Amino acid sequence: MKYNKQIKTSLPLAAAIGSLALAAGSANAATVIVGNHSFEDDGTGSGGGISKAPWMRSGGTSNNISIQEYSGLGTSIDPVPDGSATSHYTNATGDNIYQVLVATLAANTTYTLKVDIGDRNNLTAQAGSINLGYVSATPTGDNDYGLNLLSATVVNDTVPVNGAGANDGWETWESTFTTGAAPTGLGQALRIELVTSAGVQTLWDNVRLDAETVPEPSTTALLGLGGLALILRRRK
Repeated sequence: MKYNKQIKTSLPLAAAIGSLALAAGSANAATVIVGNHSFEDDGTGSGGGISKAPWMRSGGTSNNISIQEYSGLGTSIDPVPDGSATSHYTNATGDNIYQVLVATLAANTTYTLKVDIGDRNNLTAQAGSINLGYVSATPTGDNDYGLNLLSATVVNDTVPVNGAGANDGWETWESTFTTGAAPTGLGQALRIELVTSAGVQTLWDNVRLDAETVPEPSTTALLGLGGLALILRRRK
Protein backbone atom coordinates (compact mmCIF):
# COMPACT_ATOMS: atom_id res chain seq x y z
CA MET A 1 0.00 0.00 0.00
CA LYS A 2 2.81 2.37 0.82
CA TYR A 3 4.52 1.62 -2.53
CA ASN A 4 1.30 2.38 -4.42
CA LYS A 5 0.91 5.67 -2.61
CA GLN A 6 4.38 6.73 -3.68
CA ILE A 7 3.54 5.99 -7.31
CA LYS A 8 0.31 7.97 -7.18
CA THR A 9 1.92 11.02 -5.67
CA SER A 10 4.90 10.94 -8.06
CA LEU A 11 2.72 11.18 -11.15
CA PRO A 12 1.36 14.67 -10.34
CA LEU A 13 4.91 15.78 -9.59
CA ALA A 14 6.15 14.59 -12.98
CA ALA A 15 3.21 16.21 -14.73
CA ALA A 16 3.79 19.51 -12.96
CA ILE A 17 7.50 19.54 -13.84
CA GLY A 18 6.70 18.68 -17.45
CA SER A 19 4.18 21.53 -17.59
CA LEU A 20 6.78 23.98 -16.30
CA ALA A 21 9.27 22.91 -18.98
CA LEU A 22 6.62 23.13 -21.70
CA ALA A 23 5.58 26.59 -20.59
CA ALA A 24 9.18 27.73 -20.69
CA GLY A 25 9.50 26.55 -24.30
CA SER A 26 6.31 28.19 -25.59
CA ALA A 27 6.12 31.43 -23.67
CA ASN A 28 8.38 33.35 -26.05
CA ALA A 29 6.68 32.76 -29.44
CA ALA A 30 6.29 35.91 -31.52
CA THR A 31 5.22 36.97 -35.01
CA VAL A 32 8.00 38.32 -37.22
CA ILE A 33 6.92 41.19 -39.45
CA VAL A 34 6.96 40.38 -43.17
CA GLY A 35 6.53 43.46 -45.34
CA ASN A 36 3.68 43.37 -47.86
CA HIS A 37 3.00 39.79 -46.82
CA SER A 38 0.07 39.31 -49.22
CA PHE A 39 1.32 41.54 -52.06
CA GLU A 40 -1.56 43.98 -51.63
CA ASP A 41 0.50 47.18 -51.19
CA ASP A 42 1.69 49.31 -54.12
CA GLY A 43 0.42 48.96 -57.66
CA THR A 44 -3.07 48.00 -58.79
CA GLY A 45 -4.60 45.86 -61.53
CA SER A 46 -3.17 42.77 -63.17
CA GLY A 47 -0.08 42.20 -65.24
CA GLY A 48 3.67 42.52 -64.72
CA GLY A 49 6.12 45.22 -63.79
CA ILE A 50 4.37 46.42 -60.63
CA SER A 51 6.46 47.58 -57.67
CA LYS A 52 5.82 45.36 -54.66
CA ALA A 53 8.55 46.50 -52.30
CA PRO A 54 10.12 45.18 -50.15
CA TRP A 55 9.85 42.03 -52.30
CA MET A 56 12.59 41.69 -54.91
CA ARG A 57 13.19 39.50 -57.93
CA SER A 58 16.18 37.17 -57.71
CA GLY A 59 19.18 37.80 -59.91
CA GLY A 60 19.04 41.57 -59.60
CA THR A 61 17.78 44.52 -57.58
CA SER A 62 14.44 45.20 -59.31
CA ASN A 63 11.30 45.03 -57.19
CA ASN A 64 9.04 45.05 -60.26
CA ILE A 65 7.21 41.78 -59.73
CA SER A 66 4.47 40.24 -61.85
CA ILE A 67 1.26 40.54 -59.85
CA GLN A 68 -2.19 39.15 -60.49
CA GLU A 69 -5.41 40.44 -58.97
CA TYR A 70 -8.11 37.82 -58.48
CA SER A 71 -10.64 40.03 -60.25
CA GLY A 72 -8.36 40.14 -63.28
CA LEU A 73 -7.82 36.40 -63.40
CA GLY A 74 -11.51 35.52 -63.42
CA THR A 75 -11.89 31.76 -62.95
CA SER A 76 -8.27 30.84 -63.68
CA ILE A 77 -7.56 30.32 -59.96
CA ASP A 78 -9.60 29.68 -56.83
CA PRO A 79 -10.19 32.67 -54.49
CA VAL A 80 -6.91 33.79 -52.95
CA PRO A 81 -6.27 32.93 -49.27
CA ASP A 82 -5.61 36.51 -48.15
CA GLY A 83 -6.67 39.80 -49.78
CA SER A 84 -7.19 39.99 -53.54
CA ALA A 85 -3.68 39.98 -55.01
CA THR A 86 -1.12 37.25 -55.58
CA SER A 87 2.44 37.31 -56.83
CA HIS A 88 3.95 35.28 -59.62
CA TYR A 89 7.24 35.53 -61.41
CA THR A 90 7.88 35.44 -65.15
CA ASN A 91 8.37 32.34 -67.28
CA ALA A 92 12.15 32.58 -66.95
CA THR A 93 13.56 29.64 -64.99
CA GLY A 94 15.09 30.74 -61.71
CA ASP A 95 13.31 34.10 -61.65
CA ASN A 96 12.06 33.81 -58.06
CA ILE A 97 11.38 36.44 -55.38
CA TYR A 98 12.82 37.25 -51.97
CA GLN A 99 12.62 39.78 -49.14
CA VAL A 100 15.17 41.02 -46.62
CA LEU A 101 13.50 41.49 -43.23
CA VAL A 102 14.11 44.06 -40.53
CA ALA A 103 14.34 41.19 -38.03
CA THR A 104 17.74 39.63 -37.45
CA LEU A 105 18.89 36.06 -36.90
CA ALA A 106 18.57 35.06 -33.24
CA ALA A 107 20.15 32.27 -31.23
CA ASN A 108 18.22 29.33 -29.73
CA THR A 109 15.19 30.05 -31.88
CA THR A 110 12.82 27.98 -34.00
CA TYR A 111 11.44 29.89 -36.98
CA THR A 112 8.25 28.67 -38.67
CA LEU A 113 7.71 29.93 -42.22
CA LYS A 114 4.31 29.43 -43.90
CA VAL A 115 3.35 30.49 -47.43
CA ASP A 116 0.27 29.76 -49.52
CA ILE A 117 1.16 28.52 -52.99
CA GLY A 118 -1.39 28.49 -55.81
CA ASP A 119 -1.94 26.81 -59.13
CA ARG A 120 -3.64 28.47 -62.09
CA ASN A 121 -5.75 26.02 -64.07
CA ASN A 122 -4.04 27.07 -67.31
CA LEU A 123 -0.49 26.63 -65.95
CA THR A 124 0.92 23.84 -63.79
CA ALA A 125 2.51 24.76 -60.46
CA GLN A 126 6.01 23.45 -59.85
CA ALA A 127 7.85 21.83 -56.96
CA GLY A 128 10.12 24.13 -55.00
CA SER A 129 10.95 25.39 -51.52
CA ILE A 130 10.46 28.23 -49.08
CA ASN A 131 13.81 29.27 -47.67
CA LEU A 132 15.07 31.29 -44.73
CA GLY A 133 18.58 32.68 -44.72
CA TYR A 134 20.54 35.70 -43.62
CA VAL A 135 22.36 38.58 -45.32
CA SER A 136 26.10 38.73 -44.68
CA ALA A 137 27.99 41.84 -43.58
CA THR A 138 29.22 42.28 -47.16
CA PRO A 139 26.36 40.91 -49.29
CA THR A 140 26.24 40.26 -53.01
CA GLY A 141 24.21 42.50 -55.33
CA ASP A 142 21.04 40.52 -54.68
CA ASN A 143 21.48 40.37 -50.90
CA ASP A 144 23.07 36.90 -50.90
CA TYR A 145 20.03 35.31 -52.57
CA GLY A 146 20.50 31.53 -52.48
CA LEU A 147 23.35 31.78 -49.97
CA ASN A 148 23.55 31.48 -46.17
CA LEU A 149 20.41 29.34 -45.98
CA LEU A 150 19.32 27.85 -42.66
CA SER A 151 18.76 24.10 -42.49
CA ALA A 152 15.05 23.43 -43.09
CA THR A 153 12.67 20.81 -41.76
CA VAL A 154 9.87 20.56 -44.32
CA VAL A 155 6.42 20.19 -42.78
CA ASN A 156 4.52 20.45 -46.09
CA ASP A 157 5.52 21.17 -49.68
CA THR A 158 2.64 19.56 -51.58
CA VAL A 159 2.29 21.00 -55.09
CA PRO A 160 -1.28 22.27 -55.64
CA VAL A 161 -3.39 20.89 -58.45
CA ASN A 162 -6.25 23.15 -59.48
CA GLY A 163 -9.19 20.86 -60.18
CA ALA A 164 -12.94 21.19 -59.89
CA GLY A 165 -12.99 21.90 -56.16
CA ALA A 166 -13.70 25.34 -54.73
CA ASN A 167 -10.36 25.76 -52.96
CA ASP A 168 -8.11 23.00 -54.28
CA GLY A 169 -5.84 25.38 -56.16
CA TRP A 170 -3.92 26.30 -53.00
CA GLU A 171 -1.59 24.53 -50.58
CA THR A 172 0.08 25.94 -47.46
CA TRP A 173 3.79 25.23 -47.55
CA GLU A 174 5.46 25.14 -44.14
CA SER A 175 9.06 24.69 -43.03
CA THR A 176 10.83 25.16 -39.70
CA PHE A 177 14.38 26.35 -39.03
CA THR A 178 16.10 26.00 -35.65
CA THR A 179 19.25 27.85 -34.58
CA GLY A 180 21.75 26.90 -31.89
CA ALA A 181 23.41 28.90 -29.15
CA ALA A 182 25.89 30.63 -31.49
CA PRO A 183 24.66 30.33 -35.10
CA THR A 184 26.69 31.64 -38.01
CA GLY A 185 25.13 34.94 -39.07
CA LEU A 186 23.90 35.82 -35.58
CA GLY A 187 22.51 39.37 -35.61
CA GLN A 188 22.40 39.61 -39.42
CA ALA A 189 19.18 40.48 -41.29
CA LEU A 190 16.93 37.54 -42.16
CA ARG A 191 15.93 36.83 -45.77
CA ILE A 192 12.87 34.91 -47.06
CA GLU A 193 13.05 33.23 -50.47
CA LEU A 194 10.11 31.82 -52.46
CA VAL A 195 11.47 29.34 -54.98
CA THR A 196 10.02 26.94 -57.56
CA SER A 197 11.95 24.72 -59.93
CA ALA A 198 10.73 26.24 -63.20
CA GLY A 199 9.30 29.58 -64.27
CA VAL A 200 5.62 28.81 -64.71
CA GLN A 201 4.08 31.78 -62.91
CA THR A 202 3.44 29.90 -59.69
CA LEU A 203 1.27 31.99 -57.36
CA TRP A 204 2.35 33.07 -53.87
CA ASP A 205 0.25 34.62 -51.12
CA ASN A 206 0.03 35.24 -47.36
CA VAL A 207 3.65 34.88 -46.26
CA ARG A 208 4.04 34.62 -42.47
CA LEU A 209 6.92 33.92 -40.11
CA ASP A 210 6.91 33.09 -36.40
CA ALA A 211 9.87 32.85 -34.03
CA GLU A 212 9.88 30.83 -30.82
CA THR A 213 12.68 30.80 -28.29
CA VAL A 214 14.09 27.33 -27.58
CA PRO A 215 15.33 27.10 -23.98
CA GLU A 216 18.76 25.59 -23.49
CA PRO A 217 18.78 22.16 -21.75
CA SER A 218 20.41 23.65 -18.64
CA THR A 219 17.63 26.24 -18.36
CA THR A 220 14.92 23.60 -18.67
CA ALA A 221 16.61 21.46 -16.02
CA LEU A 222 16.83 24.38 -13.60
CA LEU A 223 13.16 25.19 -14.10
CA GLY A 224 12.25 21.57 -13.44
CA LEU A 225 14.32 21.42 -10.26
CA GLY A 226 12.91 24.71 -9.08
CA GLY A 227 9.38 23.48 -9.69
CA LEU A 228 10.08 20.23 -7.85
CA ALA A 229 11.50 22.09 -4.84
CA LEU A 230 8.45 24.35 -4.71
CA ILE A 231 6.01 21.45 -4.88
CA LEU A 232 7.86 19.47 -2.19
CA ARG A 233 7.93 22.51 0.06
CA ARG A 234 4.19 22.97 -0.27
CA ARG A 235 3.55 19.31 0.48
CA LYS A 236 5.49 19.61 3.75
